[in-house]
Amino acid sequence: MARIVDILRLKPASYWAQAVVLIVLGVYAGHYISSHNLWLESRYSLFSLMQKTNWRRPHVQHLFIVTVDDDDYWKGDFNHRVPIRRDLLAHLISQLADAQARVVAVDFDLRSPVPDGKPRETPVYRQETDELLTAISKACSEHHAVVLPATIAYDAAHNYVLQSDIYSDAQLPSRFFFTGYIALPTDARQVPLSLSLAGQGFIDSFALAAVRAYRPDAALRTKHLNLFPYGGYLDPGEFPHLTAANVLNLDKTSLQDQVAGKLVFIGANWHRLAWKTGPMADSHPTPVGSISGVFVHANYAEAILGDNYYVQPPELLAYTVEILVLLSMAILFAGKMNAWKKMTVVVSATLLFITLGYMFLQNLGIYFDFLIPLVFLLLHVSADRILEWRRLALASGGGNG
Repeated sequence: MARIVDILRLKPASYWAQAVVLIVLGVYAGHYISSHNLWLESRYSLFSLMQKTNWRRPHVQHLFIVTVDDDDYWKGDFNHRVPIRRDLLAHLISQLADAQARVVAVDFDLRSPVPDGKPRETPVYRQETDELLTAISKACSEHHAVVLPATIAYDAAHNYVLQSDIYSDAQLPSRFFFTGYIALPTDARQVPLSLSLAGQGFIDSFALAAVRAYRPDAALRTKHLNLFPYGGYLDPGEFPHLTAANVLNLDKTSLQDQVAGKLVFIGANWHRLAWKTGPMADSHPTPVGSISGVFVHANYAEAILGDNYYVQPPELLAYTVEILVLLSMAILFAGKMNAWKKMTVVVSATLLFITLGYMFLQNLGIYFDFLIPLVFLLLHVSADRILEWRRLALASGGGNG
């Protein structure tokens, strides 16, 4: 303690005033970066690195993926059509239900052409939409759950409200029929859960609705979470997978061997401009690179099912850590240190951040985004050097006068 008091006396009040200003600016800027989801690619990279060395890293246990690929969409019966052919979706659901898939979650936009549902469906597509609804009703009546995407939007008061989908007026067996919103968070690391609807209760995310249909107990375990947690990520290649053509052409026994008892997601995986040309349709940046939305939802569902998610630390704890770190740096740099010693302190602090982050993640299931305090530690060091050079320059100038 006496040593700290001696260090405090080494510097004038102006040094500590500047240090306090830097700390306040650093904490405010850190909060701004976090709340506005800036520098996400760098933060994704750090998150991915921590995931790869974490014993809590998820692995696929419950899911199966069916995708409409380039051959299906551009060369096959899907005829590169927007909206997606609903009669073929009906056939996929029927095939998977016959093969004893427990849950089929359809990740395609099924919104009505007009948000208020007037009309609910474009007349030219009404027949194939009826075919889709019939297939869903049949699967549900045979105790196979079906999950469809729900369309949400903001009202004038900036609250979430439901808009019409092509199935909105359909009478489907409620016990085995589920819906969830497919809109993704800006920060793809966060697992979307339930959202409050204006005067309409709550709505699950698409992934949570699929989990609720598959294993209600796993969905209930998320009920206490006030904020979206961070979820573990898997590469698309780690999920068992078939194309739509595979599903439609495989015999029942072969398909059953792969999907029986599973939660099956159906989604898009074709290129946007033409066969294997342009960016992927419905692609999103994530900690494992840019991947199709169906794999993002699948990652969220697997994280919920396997309890592979990490809560955010309380804001007070995050602020306290950042302030203590920056204040400690200010006190250390106030002592008599050459540039090499200060660099050693910075490197040591960086290693400490990484170690603490790993321990929080691995042992407590808490993800602390340490990139922000790390960046502001470096900024603090830079500012300290600039101010030191300025003080030396002023002192030198004063001496010559």
